[in-house]
Amino acid sequence: MKTLNIINKQIILVWLLLLVFSCSKDDSEDKNPLFGAHKTAVYAVGAILKPGDVIGATLWKNGEELPITSGIPEAEANALFVEGKDVYVVGFENSGANKMAVVWKNGIGTPLTDGNYNAIATSVFVVGSTVYAGGFESNGTKNVAKIWKNGVEIVLSDGNNDAYVNALVVEGDDVYAAGYFVAVKSQATLWKNGIELTLENSETGISQVNSVYIENNAVYAGGIEFVGGKFIAKTWKNGVETFLTNGDEVSKVNQIFVKDGKLYAAGREYRDGKGVAMVWENGAATALTDGSISSEANAVFVFNKDVYVVGSEGPIAKLWKNGEPTILSNNAFATGVFVVRE
Repeated sequence: MKTLNIINKQIILVWLLLLVFSCSKDDSEDKNPLFGAHKTAVYAVGAILKPGDVIGATLWKNGEELPITSGIPEAEANALFVEGKDVYVVGFENSGANKMAVVWKNGIGTPLTDGNYNAIATSVFVVGSTVYAGGFESNGTKNVAKIWKNGVEIVLSDGNNDAYVNALVVEGDDVYAAGYFVAVKSQATLWKNGIELTLENSETGISQVNSVYIENNAVYAGGIEFVGGKFIAKTWKNGVETFLTNGDEVSKVNQIFVKDGKLYAAGREYRDGKGVAMVWENGAATALTDGSISSEANAVFVFNKDVYVVGSEGPIAKLWKNGEPTILSNNAFATGVFVVRE
């Protein structure tokens, strides 16, 4: 009986050691550098100039360039979403005289529109097997704000004035879309299940929303407003505005991300006539570039404690992790980023 107890204790000890080693291994892998980590996959999308001066939609995974299209027809990728092992990308392809909104799943494109009128998909969100894409399509005279749910269009504007969806997010049964419409002036707009929500605007009301995010039932948005003769970067939380700069220079927010109550915003601020790629954390600004060449931050994603930003510095597509740059491709720009644990 004593021998059996000793054996059982040895088995338990070995099992505990294996468990501790396994946990330690996971922790160390999470701390690996950006492109050395096998547990973390960093995806980015955008476009790259191909031979013959044509533009092709492009995906990068951990820095490796993975072309989505060849450049014939010309195409651009605007946003992406990763669900399980599937990578969804949206953008447009040229279809003769017009642009055609497209969603690519693992590199296979499906048109959202027929190409009779200009259309662009700007954003994507996936819940299980349901794919939501946001964007706009012309009706021949005006651009109409739209969502496509598994390819079926949902019209958000009446077509009497130009309207655009720049971003969307799904929270439970609710679908939020962000953008703007142009009547007498451009007006920032949020739609919840097709119903417009009120946003605070300080001065002229000339504004637009470029991004939307939901956390703990709070609705966050990011964009711009025309104030004092300049477009100024701003965010909203539950409709209440916050400006990110003092308004001395032109600035903008392209995308936001919220984690644990912290609001991250990626965008641009002009300094001495040149755009500087910026990221703001709860309003605190960090310049990602030095202003020697025009640059812009287009998207931000927070994973664990790391802040990933993509954009461009001059003609170079770049990814910044916690402010440290990595070149993705030359003669290219990056528009979206998504990080997952594999």
